[in-house]
Amino acid sequence: MTRTGRDVLVTVLGNGVAPLAALGTAPVLATSLEVTGRGATAAATAPLLLATALTSLGLPAAVTHVVARGSVTARRALATATPVAVVIGLLAAAVVGLVRNDLAGSDRQLGDLIGLTSLTLVPNLAAALLQAAAAGLRAWTLVALERTVTHGGRFVVIAALAWTDALTVPAAVLTIALSPALGALVYVRLLGRCPRSRAGGGRGGTTGVLLSYGVRVWLGSLAGTVLVRLDQTLLTPLAGTAALGIYAVAVSVSDLPTVVSNAVREVTFSSQSADNDPTSLGRVARVTTCATLLTCAALAAVLPFAVPALFGIDFSDAVPVAAVLLIGIAGSTPGSIAGVGLAAAGRPGLRSLSLGGAAVSSVVTLLVLAPGSGAMGAAVATVVGNAVSSLGNLVALRWTTDVPIRSLFGLRRGDLVSVRISTTRTRRKAP
Repeated sequence: MTRTGRDVLVTVLGNGVAPLAALGTAPVLATSLEVTGRGATAAATAPLLLATALTSLGLPAAVTHVVARGSVTARRALATATPVAVVIGLLAAAVVGLVRNDLAGSDRQLGDLIGLTSLTLVPNLAAALLQAAAAGLRAWTLVALERTVTHGGRFVVIAALAWTDALTVPAAVLTIALSPALGALVYVRLLGRCPRSRAGGGRGGTTGVLLSYGVRVWLGSLAGTVLVRLDQTLLTPLAGTAALGIYAVAVSVSDLPTVVSNAVREVTFSSQSADNDPTSLGRVARVTTCATLLTCAALAAVLPFAVPALFGIDFSDAVPVAAVLLIGIAGSTPGSIAGVGLAAAGRPGLRSLSLGGAAVSSVVTLLVLAPGSGAMGAAVATVVGNAVSSLGNLVALRWTTDVPIRSLFGLRRGDLVSVRISTTRTRRKAP
């Protein structure tokens, strides 16, 4: 197995912890808190997750890109990006605190929880930067360990609280909000092993490099966040916490097939940034699409039985919602890999344009459908956004690179033989 194949395998294992932990946690939350309490938990944490992504300013992607290319050391990149993230995080936390009651749909207790979770925004941003540096250094074992601690620790605490009849909405919200800070402690080892100098430039040069890439990717980060997070943030005022409870369960179930594709995207971005290879990018897209399709089909077949058994009969309405989300995931995989290719090739602005169009179409669809259709309206909005983003990435990749669109579709005989999913020939050792 090649170095990249091992990286993908380790990252798949690390990524697998999150949905498996979510799958284990979701029934505990559903049975202990019921539909309304589950919806309140999602409503209290959704603004934090949204703000974390919105205020990153593209810095995590920039850190991964420049570290993988070897133009900036990981230590210097973190020293430059972290103060910016702290200032922006504090400002964003203040904004969330001011609008917390509006986000809570006039529920004062829920508003207080939203304000409380906003205080963990800065640690979450710092954790994202540390993970980005590890990805740039291809320290995928360390990343997998951090995800195990973050998501596994969250599951253990919530399960223990439920076992002792101490699980309440505030306890669940605080556990979810604080778990990234716990996982980030794993990266203390990374800081100790980072070289102090490698490729040139002073602090000013490092800032310019990071901001140049980060500004171009920022719009895409905002738009991507809208696609992933805004629906759960707006669903409470549009349709109520019960609808959000159904939707949260559907999302947690439908996220399972993304384990492999997310792992491939992360490894591909790092390794393609170091050594752009159009041939391997096409192979990655074809193999990943096939694996995602098979996983989505298998999961859709068991949804009608698994959801009521795991979450209770009250969550049966999540079955068709999850099925719609699975359709969107399966159909958007080639375009998602194409977006990674654009970003790794130094064209994140084009990927951002695709995501911007997707965000607009998703929000419009959500505002139109959610008030009357609830969770299903949010699912349809997500699928529409994914389709627009995928198509935009494919067209942009074809116009700006030597990668033909057809190379990203249709499994080939050679793909079945070459399970290594080789995205680069880079042999640089991980720290």
